[in-house]
Amino acid sequence: MRFSTSIGPVLMLMLTHAAVAADRVTMFDMLKSEYEAAEKTFFDAPSPTEPTPADNIRRYEEWPGWKYILRFQALAEARPDDETAFRCCEWIIDRTSNVGNEDRLIFNADQKAWEIIAAHHTDRDDLPMLCLRAVACRTRCHPT
Repeated sequence: MRFSTSIGPVLMLMLTHAAVAADRVTMFDMLKSEYEAAEKTFFDAPSPTEPTPADNIRRYEEWPGWKYILRFQALAEARPDDETAFRCCEWIIDRTSNVGNEDRLIFNADQKAWEIIAAHHTDRDDLPMLCLRAVACRTRCHPT
């Protein structure tokens, strides 16, 4: 009888952990879907055929990624060692292919994403491909 009563708390802890992980995956999926909808609206919106510098600045500032970067970063930082954190970091790093990482907001998020990956996700099989995508972007965005 002792065995079955000691299993109860362990089972509850395992179920709670699984529920939290599922909630985080759901949160990531919802956040990603929100962003993708906002991004589609952004890219589908008409833009001038010959934009002025002011038009370019406005378009840069209106990019929906600015509203989502800190949300993905916060989700990653909440539990940096889980799959959702890696997916958030991957999302942030992939955004640098859109706008680079020169802006302070995305630079800080990009740095934090790499710190989380270095501390918690170096054993992943998909990490080399993420690194190659990041290098390819930086090479394409900043040729020497």
